[in-house]
Amino acid sequence: MRRIDDTVPCRIKYIAVQPTPVTLSDGFPTIIITAISNLETVKRTRHSISGANEPLDSISVQADSLIRSLLLIKDTYSLQTLRVGEQIYQIMDLASRLGASMLVIAADSSRRTTTPPGGLEITPDDYVYGHLQTMKGQLQDARDTLFELGRIGKGGGSNSGAPLWGLRPASLGRVSTNIMILSTRTV
Repeated sequence: MRRIDDTVPCRIKYIAVQPTPVTLSDGFPTIIITAISNLETVKRTRHSISGANEPLDSISVQADSLIRSLLLIKDTYSLQTLRVGEQIYQIMDLASRLGASMLVIAADSSRRTTTPPGGLEITPDDYVYGHLQTMKGQLQDARDTLFELGRIGKGGGSNSGAPLWGLRPASLGRVSTNIMILSTRTV
C-alpha cells in the first residue's frame, strides 16, 4: 500500500498497488527470482494433494532440478544469454500456470477428502491425474531445453546458448562441475 495524501494529517488514504507483471526486459535477477518463487509454489502445493504420488513426486523433482539450474545461471553471468533468458521467462510463466492449477487441484482434493469418510484420492483413471501427467511433461521439456541451452556453448554459437569458451579456466571448471552434478541428480 502506498500513502497518497500527505497534506492532511488526519485523513491518510491508502491505495493498493497492483504488482507489475514481470517482463523479459526486467533482467535475469528478477526473472529468476520470480521463476524460483513460482516453482516453490508448485512444490509446496504438492503436499496438499491426496493421491497421484507418481506424477506429483516427479513434478516436485523437476521443480527442484529447475530451481538448482536457475540458481546456477543466476550465479554465473556467462550463462545469461538471450536464449537462456527467454527460456527462463517461459519457465517462469509455465510455473505460474502450473502453480495456479495445482492450487485448484489441492482445493478440490481437500474437498474430496472431507466428503466421504475415507476420502477420495486422485487415481490414474481420474482426469486430474492426466492433467498432472501433462504438467510433469511440460516441466521435463522446460528443464531439458534449459540444459540444452547451457551445453550448446561447447560447440555452438553464442546465440544458441551459453558461451562457455569465454569463461576463465577457474569459472569453466566450476560451471562444468555444476552441470555434471545437476545432470547426475536429475537422471
